Amino acid sequence: MLWPRALFLLLAALLPASAGGDVACPLGDSGRLVRVQRPWNLGGGVDSDGCAYGIDAQGRRRILGLEVVAECPRCGGAFLARPLATKGLPAPAAPAPELKTQVKSIVEAFRRERQLGPRLAPGDRLELSARIYLALGQRLGLEKGASGALAGRLYLRAAWAARGRAVLQGADAGFHPRDLGEVEAQLRSLERRHDADPAAEPTVRALDKSLQDVSRARQALAKRLMGASPQERFVQAEARLSLDRLEQELYTRKARRLAELKREQPLGRKELGLARVRAWIRAGRARDVRRALAASEAEPATLSLRAAVAEEQRLLGLAAAELRAAAEAKGVGGRQAALLHFLAGDAARRRGQRALSRAHFERARELAPQDEAGKRAASLLGS
Repeated sequence: MLWPRALFLLLAALLPASAGGDVACPLGDSGRLVRVQRPWNLGGGVDSDGCAYGIDAQGRRRILGLEVVAECPRCGGAFLARPLATKGLPAPAAPAPELKTQVKSIVEAFRRERQLGPRLAPGDRLELSARIYLALGQRLGLEKGASGALAGRLYLRAAWAARGRAVLQGADAGFHPRDLGEVEAQLRSLERRHDADPAAEPTVRALDKSLQDVSRARQALAKRLMGASPQERFVQAEARLSLDRLEQELYTRKARRLAELKREQPLGRKELGLARVRAWIRAGRARDVRRALAASEAEPATLSLRAAVAEEQRLLGLAAAELRAAAEAKGVGGRQAALLHFLAGDAARRRGQRALSRAHFERARELAPQDEAGKRAASLLGS
C-alpha cells in the first residue's frame, strides 16, 4: 500500500530534504565534503516506518535518508550532516578538550565491538552517531531531553540500512514492486507462472493435440500400405514425407513456446521463496520471515539474508527502546508523543512483539486520534 501522504509529510524530518555542502565537525576538526542526496522520487514506495525507496534512471532502487550523518576523518566521530530538526542544531561554541577524548573513546569502543574496518558503511555511521548523541547530546548542542528521540531516529535509519541489504541485494528478475500494494499481486503472478504446468498452457496443449493427430495419421497410412500397389505406395510415401515435415514444424514450434514460457518465469522455486521473504521484510511480517528463513537451506543467498534480518532486528530493538523512552519523557505529548509511540510500536511490530506494539499503537491513537500518526497506528492495531 502507498504510505499516506499526510503522514509521510509528518515524517518528513526523517528524510533529507536538500543537498549539503561542507560539513563542519562540531568538535572543531575539518569534516570532509558530504552530499546529502535529495529524494528525487519515491518510486520504490515507502514502508510503514518511513523507510523510503527511490528509483534511479537505470531502474535500480536505493533507500533514501541514510546520508544524514558524516564521519569526521580526524576525530572519527559521526555527526549530523544536516539537522533532523527543522529549527536546526547549534554547534557548541568552544568544545572542551575532554569532549574530544570522550568522542574518541566512544568511537574506539564501537569499532572494537563491531570489528569494523577503516571505512564505515552507512548503517555503521548512523549507529555510531546515535551512540555519540545519546551520550553527549547536550554538549553537542542538543536541547535537554532531545538525545533519546534523536538517537532512536538514527537507530531506526541504521535499521533501514540493514533492511536495504536484505531487500535490495540479489535482484529478483521479474519481481520489482513499486510499492507494497504491488507486492502480493506480483508474487501471486509469479507463483501462478511457477506452479503452472507448461503442458497445460493453451498453445502447448494445441500443439500436443496436433502432434497426436500426426501420429494417428501416420499409423493409418502404415495400415493402408499393406497390400498396396506400387503406384499407391509412391503416393503414400509422399504423404508420409508431408507428415514428417509437419511433425518437425510442430515440434519446433513447441520448443519455441516452451522456451518463451521459461523466460516468462525467471524465478525458480528457491528464488521465488526469497522474493516472498523480502516482501515480508518490507511489510514487517516478522513471524513469517522467521519461519521461512528457519526452513530454508543454508545457501550463501539465504545466509546473507539471515544476517541482514538479524542486524535489522537488533537495530530496531535499540530504536524502539529510545523512542519509547522519548515518548514517555516528561513534557512530551500530543502529536510529538503520538509519532514517537507510533514509530516505537512499528519497530516492535517488525520484531514480532505484538503486545508491545499494540500498547504503543493504542497510546498513539489516544494522544492524536485525528492526526495521521494516530490514524495509521489504529490501522496497524492487531497486525
